[in-house]
Amino acid sequence: MEQGRALSAFVMIIVVGLGNPGRRYKGTRHNVGQEAVHHLAARLGVRLQDDGWARTGKGRVEGAALFLAIPETYMNASGQAVKDLLRRRRRGPADLLVVHDDMDLSLGHLRLRPGNGPGGHNGVRSIIEDLGTGMFPRLRIGIGRPPAGVDPTA
Repeated sequence: MEQGRALSAFVMIIVVGLGNPGRRYKGTRHNVGQEAVHHLAARLGVRLQDDGWARTGKGRVEGAALFLAIPETYMNASGQAVKDLLRRRRRGPADLLVVHDDMDLSLGHLRLRPGNGPGGHNGVRSIIEDLGTGMFPRLRIGIGRPPAGVDPTA
């Protein structure tokens, strides 16, 4: 067996898409993290199912296991769901990729960062507080700033 393939058998990336539950938030820019994970699940043929605090599903990309998750909590309380996912899968923050919206990036721009502080994002702040570390990668998806007086969650 090739070394790369042997290693990929142990690699699991837990991809978490942040957003808010319910019809009110469906399709809003603020939920772009959830939408990205839904799209990835569809592309990989992964069916997301209820799994405690989140909807989850398993897939593979080039031999590496992906565990897709969309917390069923409100975005600003995502930390408990993410902590539970990592605990039950016996994984650490380094195995996590959090996908979320970023108002400071222009619409459609992407930024992959290794981790650190919350960057002004309350959902990421919740995860950092519950995990006790900010050292997990994030994929930020630009949604731009809303016009004055418009709720960014709308």
